[in-house]
Amino acid sequence: PAPNAISFCIFRRVAGIPCPLCGMSRACFALARGDWREMFRLHPLAPLLALEGGAVWLISGAWTAGWRLPLPQPRLERLAERLILANAALFLLLWGVRLYFHTLPG
Repeated sequence: PAPNAISFCIFRRVAGIPCPLCGMSRACFALARGDWREMFRLHPLAPLLALEGGAVWLISGAWTAGWRLPLPQPRLERLAERLILANAALFLLLWGVRLYFHTLPG
């Protein structure tokens, strides 16, 4: 951000560099507007996060409504844990590449 801009990111305030999710909010807004070029510039993993968020919303809604899910809960929990770990690894990998090439959004 600009020198006098206020950053709400605690990681950025403490470390002085953008966090792995830096630009995600703005990227999701760009995705909602249909501005794919801007979305990819800000954070290329925004569509993945939006898709996963929608899936979680649908599954939790179905579960709350009493629908039987195709997988037993322990298996869904293991799947969710693996998905979280894979996402974390992907976000950290992308963050490292973007730090190296100085392509993180300001």
